[in-house]
Amino acid sequence: MSEDRARALLGAELRDAEERVARGEQDITRLAVMVARLVARGVADQTATTALAALRRSQVLFVDERDRLRRALDRLNAP
Repeated sequence: MSEDRARALLGAELRDAEERVARGEQDITRLAVMVARLVARGVADQTATTALAALRRSQVLFVDERDRLRRALDRLNAP
């Protein structure tokens, strides 16, 4: 595969990863607010906090993948 093609593919993958990270941050914020409201009303159970923790763990994986793609693209763009 040519370097130009590899750069284009990595760029597209990086854009997708950046979108996943951004959506994940929004989802975490939204769920954290919902969980806080449930806790304040005294109706939250462990399921809500477990779901929030799972979403945060997934987000770490999305961020790691985005960062890996950035490094790979940086290596291709290095002189």
